[in-house]
Amino acid sequence: ERDEARQRTLSLARLFAVRIDDYVSDVAGALTLVGYGARMESGSSAVNNAFLRRIRADLPRAISNVAIWTMDGRNIGALDHTNLNGDVTIAGDIYFRSAIATRALAFEGPRPSRIDGQPVVVFARAVLGEDSRPIGIVTVSAKLRELNWLLDLKGAAPPGTVVSIVNTEGVVLVRNVDPEHWIGASVRNIGKASAHLARGEGTDDTRGSDGIDRIAGYTRSSHLPWHV
Repeated sequence: ERDEARQRTLSLARLFAVRIDDYVSDVAGALTLVGYGARMESGSSAVNNAFLRRIRADLPRAISNVAIWTMDGRNIGALDHTNLNGDVTIAGDIYFRSAIATRALAFEGPRPSRIDGQPVVVFARAVLGEDSRPIGIVTVSAKLRELNWLLDLKGAAPPGTVVSIVNTEGVVLVRNVDPEHWIGASVRNIGKASAHLARGEGTDDTRGSDGIDRIAGYTRSSHLPWHV
């Protein structure tokens, strides 16, 4: 019976990992759409703003902002311009530098939103010119507190089940229990979290921060280095 419970717990973790992958695919698709429609000239803010407003309804859930940036990190279009004055540059941000360097999907989070300071994850992708070199960056920000639907148990697990999505450092991105307290906090030193991060996938018995012993099932996302 305990072995069956372990397998059910692992199956749930895998289900949530698939949800993460599906969402990241949707975000990547949104970045591609924005990249195709964006004008990268420095004076294109008005055109880009209008374009972003037109596609707002087609964006994935929990998106707080979409923005278009020049190669020096200056904004030339956004859905929400709060705190995006002419002096703002993202050229030093991790996701910006990673997107330029890898030309692949980059991300950073949790980090405070420029709009309201709430925790977000920022996804970014380089816009490539005709010579396949980066000519700008497009970004999508998702509010972490609005991603709790990724962990909706829908009656598939007993009451008291705790589910978290954490990054490679063990910092909580999404949590179904008390998210206001946990998002942005590290769980690396709680229970066997460090071992779970190192192993990637499996089951065992562990003790949570509340002192309750639980069966733990854990796995990784395929698209991002995020753990469930």
